[in-house]
Amino acid sequence: MGIEVRNLTKHFGAFAAVDGVSFEVPSGQLVALLGPSGSGKSTILRIIAGLEPADSGDVALTGEDATHLPVQQRGVGFVFQHYALFRHMNIRQNIAFGLEVQRPKPSRRVIRERVDELLHLVQLHGYAERYPSQLSGGQRQRVALARALAPRPKVLLLDEPFGALDSKVRDELRTWLRRLHDEVHVTSLFVTHDQQEAFEVADQVVVLNRGKVEQMGPPQELYERPATPFVTEFLGSVNILRVETVLGMQSQDEAPLSVSIPGAGEQASIYVRPHDFDITRERNGRPAWTARIRRLTPLGGLVRLDLDLLDGTSLHVQLTRERSLELNLADGEDVFVTPRDLKFFSESRAFVENYVI
Repeated sequence: MGIEVRNLTKHFGAFAAVDGVSFEVPSGQLVALLGPSGSGKSTILRIIAGLEPADSGDVALTGEDATHLPVQQRGVGFVFQHYALFRHMNIRQNIAFGLEVQRPKPSRRVIRERVDELLHLVQLHGYAERYPSQLSGGQRQRVALARALAPRPKVLLLDEPFGALDSKVRDELRTWLRRLHDEVHVTSLFVTHDQQEAFEVADQVVVLNRGKVEQMGPPQELYERPATPFVTEFLGSVNILRVETVLGMQSQDEAPLSVSIPGAGEQASIYVRPHDFDITRERNGRPAWTARIRRLTPLGGLVRLDLDLLDGTSLHVQLTRERSLELNLADGEDVFVTPRDLKFFSESRAFVENYVI
C-alpha cells in the first residue's frame, strides 16, 4: 500500500478540521481528495507530509509507520498551489535543490543527469537557465513538480496544484499530469475542490465533507452510485424532487404512476441528473410529466431547458444540441418529460438502488 491513513483527527480550537478520517492509496495510483473549502483536504495532506501534527491517528507510507517521523525522513515530495520556487535560482538550480540538500549529497554528475532527465520529462529542456519570473504559470508549476520528483520520493503530494492557473492552462496541465503519472508511476495524492479535475486525473476519489470521508471509489462509480445526498449534489448538477412529484407522473391512459417507490410514506428525496431526462413532443407509452419550457439556453454542444411542471416543480434539463434541433423546441411550449434514472435517499436508508422508469 502506498499511503495508509487511520483515524486521523485534528482540531483547531473547538473546530474539528479532520474527524476520524481513514483511507488507503494503493501503490502507483493517483488519488484525489475532493471536497468544498473547509472539508479538511489540505490539513490531511499536510499531516501526511509531516508539516502539521495530528491530534490522533496513524500515517503509513509504503508500508512503514511515518506517524512520528520528521518531514525530512518521510520521503515525500510536496507541490504547493503557488509554486514556491526560489526566485534567485534558475530552473536548473530550482529542480536540483532537493538533491543538493540530501545527505549524503549525490555527485555533481548524478545531479546534472537527474535534472536533465526531469527537464525532458516536464518538457522544459530548453529553459534550464531561465528564472521563474521568465516562465508562464503553467511552466512554473511543471518546474515545481520536477523539483518535488528530483529526490525520487516515496509518495507525491499535491495541494491544489492548478488552483492559481487560468482555466485553459488548468485543462492542459490536467492532461499532462495524468500522462506524466502514467510514465513515473509514483504514488500520488492531490487535493482539489474541482469535480471535473478529480474525475479527469484520478484513479480513485475520496470525497470529504466537514472533516469526514463521505465516500471513496473510482470516479464513475461515485457519480453513478453516490452513497449520500452530499456526494450526489457535490458531483455535478442535480434536480431534487419530492416523492409526490414522481408519483404524480401520468401513464399513457392518464392514470397516476403505479409503482412501489422506496421511501414513499416517509421523509425522502429523489435526485435526477439534468441529462437523465427524456423529452418528447407526444406521449410514447411511458409515464411522463407535462411541462412548459420557461427558457431554452444553447450552451455549445448542449442545450439547457428550464421547465415548469403542473405542480409548480422546476426542472433543469440538458439535451444535446442535435436532440433539441430534432424536437424543434422553443420557449413557452409544452413537452412531455420522463426521468430515466432516479436516485432515492430516505431517513431509514441512506441510499436506495437507482430506480429506472
